[in-house]
Amino acid sequence: MLPECAVLFVFLFSAVLFDLKERRIPNRLCLWGIFAGMGLRTILRGLPGFLSGAAGIVAAVLLLFVLFRRGMLGAGDIKLFAVIGSFMGPGFLVRHIPVSFAAGAVMSVVVLAANHNIRERFLRLAGYLRSGDRGRYYEGREDAYRSAIHFSVPMMLAFLFLMSLREWGD
Repeated sequence: MLPECAVLFVFLFSAVLFDLKERRIPNRLCLWGIFAGMGLRTILRGLPGFLSGAAGIVAAVLLLFVLFRRGMLGAGDIKLFAVIGSFMGPGFLVRHIPVSFAAGAVMSVVVLAANHNIRERFLRLAGYLRSGDRGRYYEGREDAYRSAIHFSVPMMLAFLFLMSLREWGD
């Protein structure tokens, strides 16, 4: 798993840099990440590696698409989860997603506290949940992205945390 982890880290770190600088993760980076993940898995594990990587990509899209449709995750975030799935497989991905969300929640609280708008955002969330609205929860442009986080950061931190626990992929 070490070669896959090292190459994936390079892609995650690059995604974080792009996200912090441009508030987006380039399609080209994600596409090359998926090709690299699938290629490495196939070279190192043969057909089972290829199938596991493909399942990781599909799992990312299926598990997270609703959050994208509601404006809770960006398309780049989903594509980056697909990159992770291509390198590590669906088993790792289902462990990685909740750790990423936990890290993102902590990061969000810090951002909201720094912006002095925790109460405002929680009231908005409560209203959204009460209303049963199925539209988008958050449009970053409405507050100049003041309440948004760069989700690639908690994704990378979750990856590093799971690697420190030796939580390898499938």
